[in-house]
Amino acid sequence: EQILLTASHTHTGPMLLLKASDQDGLTAGDLQRNVEYTRRLQDKVVEVVRRATARLEPARLSWGVGVVPFVMNRREFTAKGVILGVNPRGLADRSAPVLRIDTPDGKLRAVLFGAAVHGTTLTERNYELCGDYAGFAQAYVQDKHPSAQALFMIGCAGDANPYPRGTMALARKHGNALGEEVCRVLAT
Repeated sequence: EQILLTASHTHTGPMLLLKASDQDGLTAGDLQRNVEYTRRLQDKVVEVVRRATARLEPARLSWGVGVVPFVMNRREFTAKGVILGVNPRGLADRSAPVLRIDTPDGKLRAVLFGAAVHGTTLTERNYELCGDYAGFAQAYVQDKHPSAQALFMIGCAGDANPYPRGTMALARKHGNALGEEVCRVLAT
């Protein structure tokens, strides 16, 4: 009852399936591989929970909030109705909540951070596995704080996409911007 499971949102990772049913554009072999991947992932999640609960220790928590600069409302109003596009005047949550987890003696152990923006810097033209901006942000934070585990949790991102988008370079740029902001908040 005290375990939170969350998934970030990426369009550049495997689809999770529990049974090999019809999916547009996937062969029977692809469907079966996705089911096998999902089952292995389930086993790995159970193992992570088991290992984590065996290593419980006291911690000191603190929090802060930064700003995500690349969030754009994606509900664009056109003469033909609302489309998924770019709406700079639309509402968007640009906050970057940061939870700092320290050992009792003050050493940074982990950081949980978030952003309310889809992991869609990389569009349907990308065929590489990638954690999008969130994965790059985690890598940035862990590079600056090698002894800490960086964890990402997506916020209420239904109306927001990264902006601009479309390339791996932009995903890395957005991730580095978020990672830099997380590190700034950690320092304060």
